[in-house]
Amino acid sequence: MKLIRIINSRIRYKLIVGFVFVSLFVGVVSYISLRTIREIGKDYEQISDKSLPLLQYLEDMKFNCLRLISSTSEFGYFVAENRNITVGSPAKNEKELMQQACNSCHDAFSHYELLVNESFPETIEHVKQIRKAGIVLHTSAEEFVALKENGVTGTQALVKKEEMESAEMEFLSAISSSIAHTNKRFADEKTHLGINISTSYRNILLLSGLTIVIGLLIGLLISRSISKPITKLTQLADNFQNGNFDAVTDIKSSDEVGVLGKSFHEMALKIKQLIAKLENEIQLSNDAHESILESEEMFRRLFDESAEPNLILDESGFTNCNDSTLTALGYSFRNELLKRQPWELSPERQPDGQLSSDKAVMMINTAIAEGYHRFEWIHSKSDGSDFPVEVMLTPIQLKGKQVLYTVWRDITSRLEMEKLRNSLYEISQAVHQAPDIDSLYRCIHEIVKKLMLANNFYIALYDPDTDLISFPYFIDEVDVVSDPIKPGRSCSAYVLRTGKPAIIDPELTEELNRTGEVDVVGEPLEVWLGVPLKVNDKTIGVMVVQDYHNERAYGEKEKEILMFVSEQVASAIYKKSTEEKLKEYTAELVQLNAEKDKFFSIIAHDLKSPFNSIISFSHLLDEQIRERDIAGIEKFAKIIHQSSVRGMDLLMNLMEWSRSQTGRMEFKPEDYQLTDLINQAVPIFIDIAGQKSITIDLELAPGIRVNVDNEMIATVLRNLISNAIKFTVPGGKITVSTRVTISEAVVSVSDTGVGIDPDRIDKLFRVDETSSTPGTQNEKGTGLGLILCKEFIKKNGGRIWVESERNKGSVFYFTLPLKERET
Repeated sequence: MKLIRIINSRIRYKLIVGFVFVSLFVGVVSYISLRTIREIGKDYEQISDKSLPLLQYLEDMKFNCLRLISSTSEFGYFVAENRNITVGSPAKNEKELMQQACNSCHDAFSHYELLVNESFPETIEHVKQIRKAGIVLHTSAEEFVALKENGVTGTQALVKKEEMESAEMEFLSAISSSIAHTNKRFADEKTHLGINISTSYRNILLLSGLTIVIGLLIGLLISRSISKPITKLTQLADNFQNGNFDAVTDIKSSDEVGVLGKSFHEMALKIKQLIAKLENEIQLSNDAHESILESEEMFRRLFDESAEPNLILDESGFTNCNDSTLTALGYSFRNELLKRQPWELSPERQPDGQLSSDKAVMMINTAIAEGYHRFEWIHSKSDGSDFPVEVMLTPIQLKGKQVLYTVWRDITSRLEMEKLRNSLYEISQAVHQAPDIDSLYRCIHEIVKKLMLANNFYIALYDPDTDLISFPYFIDEVDVVSDPIKPGRSCSAYVLRTGKPAIIDPELTEELNRTGEVDVVGEPLEVWLGVPLKVNDKTIGVMVVQDYHNERAYGEKEKEILMFVSEQVASAIYKKSTEEKLKEYTAELVQLNAEKDKFFSIIAHDLKSPFNSIISFSHLLDEQIRERDIAGIEKFAKIIHQSSVRGMDLLMNLMEWSRSQTGRMEFKPEDYQLTDLINQAVPIFIDIAGQKSITIDLELAPGIRVNVDNEMIATVLRNLISNAIKFTVPGGKITVSTRVTISEAVVSVSDTGVGIDPDRIDKLFRVDETSSTPGTQNEKGTGLGLILCKEFIKKNGGRIWVESERNKGSVFYFTLPLKERET
């Protein structure tokens, strides 16, 4: 025993040394990987901390300061005209507003210049261009205001204004040039970062491959240093076994194997001496026979009383067995078993595909050649079922004849545990390998099939936000998958409520039905097995197998197996669902940012149009008043008024939309009669519709109560009715109607107007496609009304859509959630 311990400790020492070397190489690769990641992080910080703020300051100058400067004079006249009071000198107001604009622009420019000097000195020329253009713009603005203060008007003022607008365009061009240069630098930095990542990935792969090669080389060297002397030692042992005690093997190993080889030689000498002494003693001792009989009796008792199957095998088959063998195989008498070959008690083929008859002969020959052999085998019971065993064959001499002493060890539990461990590993791997959640569900089903009968299998998931159970994966030979449902009293809901696994057969179903725990759903079953899927002690769903034919298909064993894998299944589903949600949210955020960028560009253009009209016509109005030419004054004033109203409507809608987007609009849902909400919104349009000889009809279903925010729904109704009047020809008709479904109320606003082109229907509710279309009498709109409608209906838990046919009219529908007791 001491010698064995020494050998084990020395071999372990060699393995530890090899492991240390491999670990050092792995450590080097890890250090290089971490250092590479840190360099990439620095590049990323350069982009996020320097390049992006640079673009922000340029955008601040472009979209805040320049727009305010270009509209200063327009706003001054707008305030005076709108309030119809004296608010001081317009020129003075213009000068103050321009000064404020210049200060704001100067602040943004100062931050921009500081960042350029600190981190991007190569772009200093852009700073000089912006400063130069800004000075020219500032000077032109002051000169323009000075003309206003001195009362200079007419052509001279217009020329100075054109100079100011030209200087503004130069300033805008300088900023745009800097933005283009910064974007190019930003793209170069991202390209550089991508090159760093690709290079790092290649280097890490190269170093990892080198580490694997070095590890294999070290392992090969250590294995060779251990195995080669052991092989020589095995040859020496074979010689000893064959009785050749004079054999010599040259083992040059300086470790314990060499010591063992030397010990073998010494042992051989002692064995030779013992054999000679034993031969002499056999001649002289008559008591040896009695000892042999006692040994045989002891062997017999051990053989018969062993808890494991013990058998004796020779060329004719099994010649003896103990009672444990009969119990394991399900036989009553030894005669049913004796004289039968091993492959006659086995399935036709073993798990590796070999014929049992061929493989049994191979295992027997190996045991005889090596003196002992242990291997795994599948045997068949008398009822035809199979069970796995570990077989140990030992050649012995019995009554002068060589036989094989056979021991079977049942390994069913061990193999089942290995299968379960493999299943858990496969589930964890499926999370990373499955391309989507549906593929993960299919992988889980295939894994469960390896553990038990699972032809009828489904996964039910519970969503606490909607209080619904959905069936994302459902395979059944009878039933079909249903839409998401309320938990109710189904078997799945029972497991969700209790948080415990359940085996439900017809008898238990009847009992649970009688107590009100379970209602029968779907086709009758022979047996139903469901286990909860839990994540952090929270039940997120149920995994179910069921059978329509065999009431014994599932029992406690199957329940324990399904419970064993359920935690890993729940974790896999949760991880994959979270991963897909993150991907969806990321794509949605990218899309929303792109849409809002385009939306702001459109709004900026729409805002500029009415203000340009106000500026141009107010200027003409001012000149005609000064020249006392009153012809056309009423027309100019009307245009100015219409443009002002349109601009104000656009600003108000934009303000409401921005409040809804930033979460600053308070949402207060309450219970209302739907007819009351509509009756409050319609009367204000009666006179407006009457001006175009349009009638408004109401077809309202009584008794519909909804849970909504009153102000939001009123805004939606006003926008839809206003649009209907706008696009309905004189003498037309508008109808507001309501109806109720199982879970929601449906409101429709229809008209007999001009309709909508099919290619515009999909763009009506998108912020990146907003635009205003003139009405039948050239009425102007803001282009934001339907966007607000969509936001408010979504906020109230409903949907909005439109159906339209060109020259026949349109119908706008939206839904609202019913009051809870009505649902």
